[in-house]
Amino acid sequence: MRCLSLCLLLVAVPPSLLADTNAELDALALADSAVSQPQADTPLHGQLQLSRWQGGHWQGFASVRLDSVLQPGLRAVLADRLDFRPLAGGPAQVNSLQEAYLSWQPSPGQALDVGRINPRSGVALGFNPIDVWRDSGLRAATSADPTSARDNRLGVVMLRAQHLYDGGSVGVLLAPALASAANPAPWSPDWGSSNRRERWQLQASTTGSGSLRMQYLLAGGAGEALQPGVAASLLWGDATTLYGEASASRSHDLAGSGAHRWRALAVAGGSYTTAG
Repeated sequence: MRCLSLCLLLVAVPPSLLADTNAELDALALADSAVSQPQADTPLHGQLQLSRWQGGHWQGFASVRLDSVLQPGLRAVLADRLDFRPLAGGPAQVNSLQEAYLSWQPSPGQALDVGRINPRSGVALGFNPIDVWRDSGLRAATSADPTSARDNRLGVVMLRAQHLYDGGSVGVLLAPALASAANPAPWSPDWGSSNRRERWQLQASTTGSGSLRMQYLLAGGAGEALQPGVAASLLWGDATTLYGEASASRSHDLAGSGAHRWRALAVAGGSYTTAG
């Protein structure tokens, strides 16, 4: 197998964007708990990766992400990925419109986003019980890494409003139903994979004593049971982070009795950062 990997940086990422990226990677930061911060420049990032397999077939992907400040308080975000794969078993190209939304920030503590958004809830690594949007789907599954799946899945068309106050934040997410079934066409936006039904989510985050961070969520939708969830992270010492999250919902009994029972999902773990 001959492999060729090429990464193209279309425009250098400004320091402000690097700071935001590091903040997202910080295990203490609860996803979507803070209002989006405007960017000072117009960052554009692209990547191309191709691998050539035996038989002359190429596979790989090309992706682009644009995060542009149109004017003070108004921001546009676009993320798209085109996957190339061998002809056998499907189309040669599959395009995924991952995100496309406008963000309006009338004040430093308020933000309103509308469009296709990929909200990522939870603090755990690998699996997030409170991530109710994880079923939006992958148009082209190319990696078993759950982090890759979370980043490359389709966003959900929604309205997201957030308010930041001293010590925490509150937010609401509203997603309409746009199509009843997925569309496998290579260039389709595939609204059916992301917006098959009406859904909503309420979320709040608080800063406890010391370095404790908490996030609370309540999700529901058309034909769905209410799903409460909670996540927490704690910095223990200078290098250790402990985290946990859990969610619960009423679902059909697996034994086939037809009864609805409460079932819970939970995960706990930690991370340690060495000096190197």
